Amino acid sequence: MTPALAFLLLGTLFDQSIEKVMNQQFPDPALSYVVLDSVAGKVIAQRWKNADRPVPVGSLVKPFLALAASRAGQFPEYTCNPKQCWLPRGHGSIGITQAIAHSCNSYFLQIASKADPDFLSRFGLTSPPRNASAQTWIGLGREWKLSPLAVVEAYRMLAANPQAEPIRAGMLRSSQTGTGKAFGRKTMVKTGTAPCSHVAELPGDGYVVAITPKVTLLVQMHGAPGAVVAATGGKMLRVLLDGK
Repeated sequence: MTPALAFLLLGTLFDQSIEKVMNQQFPDPALSYVVLDSVAGKVIAQRWKNADRPVPVGSLVKPFLALAASRAGQFPEYTCNPKQCWLPRGHGSIGITQAIAHSCNSYFLQIASKADPDFLSRFGLTSPPRNASAQTWIGLGREWKLSPLAVVEAYRMLAANPQAEPIRAGMLRSSQTGTGKAFGRKTMVKTGTAPCSHVAELPGDGYVVAITPKVTLLVQMHGAPGAVVAATGGKMLRVLLDGK
């Protein structure tokens, strides 16, 4: 056996052992996940049936909407309209970092009209349907669907995009004080909740994505909101990075 073949075999066995451990630690059939190597971009562990099939992913689209609407990495500030947001009291005057951290619907509804659909292809994402509403652009409803594999790769690419620094700062803040605070670990996190994509339909599916220098993790939980899924995502990341 050549050294190159031995190294390749070792890598394959390592990937298989990661997936085996993850499936043992998290056997809940309502839980789906994809783990990418953040450097190489290859899948190192996965339990997600039809992960290449597009599904609604809720607020996970918001960072890419923001980039598609920005001008050379410049993001405006807006005043959150409580009638347009999930938070009854609103978020007040808000910029992109806080808007990402708290997933402010009103902020993203206001920038949706500025989005360039063609920009999304830079991240390997398909754009919403032609003449999509602002609500569709921020991930509400079922019209805009993306495959889980495309989403996790887009987030991996987001980590290195020079215009995305304030978005990454918002994701980091999300894990501390925002919608991803249940994650329990200081890292870049984005949550989302979308209409259920399962045959046994429940009120919704929750998502969380986490970016680290080593791995990029995407988790979906059937029948739970994204803020709840964040807690499970944090446990999964600890297994991946710390082995416990």
